[in-house]
Amino acid sequence: TRCVCLGTRRCDGAVRVVGGPERVPRRLGDALLADEVDAWARDVARAVDAIAPRSTTPVRGAATAGAREALRKRGEKDLGKAGRAVEAALAASTAGRPTAFAVLSGAEEARLEFRAVNAALPGVGVLAGGGKSLQVASSLEDAASLDLDSFAGHERVKKHGAKAGAMMHEWASRKDVANALQGSVRTYQGRFALVELAAGALHLAGGPMNDDVSAAAFAALLKKRRADLEAQLNPTENSADRPLVNDEASAAAVRELIYAVQLGCVLDLVFKDDATFR
Repeated sequence: TRCVCLGTRRCDGAVRVVGGPERVPRRLGDALLADEVDAWARDVARAVDAIAPRSTTPVRGAATAGAREALRKRGEKDLGKAGRAVEAALAASTAGRPTAFAVLSGAEEARLEFRAVNAALPGVGVLAGGGKSLQVASSLEDAASLDLDSFAGHERVKKHGAKAGAMMHEWASRKDVANALQGSVRTYQGRFALVELAAGALHLAGGPMNDDVSAAAFAALLKKRRADLEAQLNPTENSADRPLVNDEASAAAVRELIYAVQLGCVLDLVFKDDATFR
């Protein structure tokens, strides 16, 4: 099946990624909070029409952590009802195309990621990271999603500086992961494929792209990269460096720092020592 990514972020893999006028300019979560789902659906319709003018081309979508968080803030607990409302908005905007949409629970998102990885790499688990959550699974039964908000980490660093903000985000991340695991720490073992930002973190930390890396080695790479980024973004180790982390030119480094911090917490609390990653 040929798939096209209409998201606001870059995707990797055998998926065509669109840009410019074909790209959907806003996240569904933001549209839900602003009560602008109809406008979001019209953006999707314009993108679909630019890519596949035939009205028989289906539109299928699924919302993940950003939408789940927006629904929580709105006080809406029924993900099925919310998905049907978004699907209706899409159907009204896409001129009769076959349309399907769902808001995934965290576990459903993790299971889908596991199925995708397992189709290509039988017997391999998944560790997949996005901006609002991280999915882990070694089987369909233990698939789980951890709510880790990297955007909150960005704000901590911008407010308190690189070193202090990163430390505060580490404390928050460890608490969030421990609460999500409900005491069942370090239970995942085996081989895991890294997906999206988790894979990017290994690459940016200088890790191997074509060989397995142990949990300890991965954690050590992230620890060193974190130290390097903190030194780059917080050279005087005091608040005088705060303008540096708020400079748009430093945005990519801040994002990388935050992800190194929270992924290090996940490696420490979620996986057994014999787990390996690729």
